[in-house]
Amino acid sequence: MSLLLHSSDDSVIRSKMEDTFHHRQELVHNPEITTEILKMYPRFLDVKGLINQDFRLLFGVEMSSKLMEKWDAIKSKIIEKAQVLTQTLTVRNLLMSAKKTEDDDAGPEWDSDMATLLLLLHLLPPQPIGKKCTKISAEAAIERLIVLVLLQF
Repeated sequence: MSLLLHSSDDSVIRSKMEDTFHHRQELVHNPEITTEILKMYPRFLDVKGLINQDFRLLFGVEMSSKLMEKWDAIKSKIIEKAQVLTQTLTVRNLLMSAKKTEDDDAGPEWDSDMATLLLLLHLLPPQPIGKKCTKISAEAAIERLIVLVLLQF
């Protein structure tokens, strides 16, 4: 675990994340600690391709390649739809990150793809409220984001 946190070698990080995939899946399905996964595995937030790697491990190469084939179109639609959201500081920062290109050196805190996924949380309608459920904000949902499956294939 320490190696994952302190290594700057992306190939080592990818390998270790693949090795810990089954453990993370157990954590994802444990409601008591689901919200802690990004704290335990923060490299999802700064190493490009880890979400795709887990998606591939979870759903197979064929489904993963379909997502990657359509990702640019899906991503542009998410960014376009997010333009009409109330421009909170969080939304503005996510939009700036989502629009960032590979050539941009400084600035936004999120990788472009990750920022786009986080914007999607702002676009999704809240779940119906029942007696035992409480509505959470998009910012709180971002903290709880674990697995996202896009079904536009």
